[in-house]
Amino acid sequence: MFGSVLIVVLVLALGHEVSERLRVKQEELILRSLPQHEAVAYYEVLKRRVFKVRLLRGAVLVALVVAAMAVKRIVLVRTGVHIDG
Repeated sequence: MFGSVLIVVLVLALGHEVSERLRVKQEELILRSLPQHEAVAYYEVLKRRVFKVRLLRGAVLVALVVAAMAVKRIVLVRTGVHIDG
């Protein structure tokens, strides 16, 4: 079971990395083709997007950790293991 979950996570991570690299290449091509003043304005838009994405990824990571802790606690309670705290 754990092996299957690990494989799914690795495939998703690899797919995300490949799509992210493709997106960055496309944005670099767009920036190169624009005049300098438009490229600077577009770059500022991209910086704001990156900040939002990083913020959302952090929130998702925190949510996943909390969910994992909750699942662990539920499993321990159902198996009869005493939880301190």
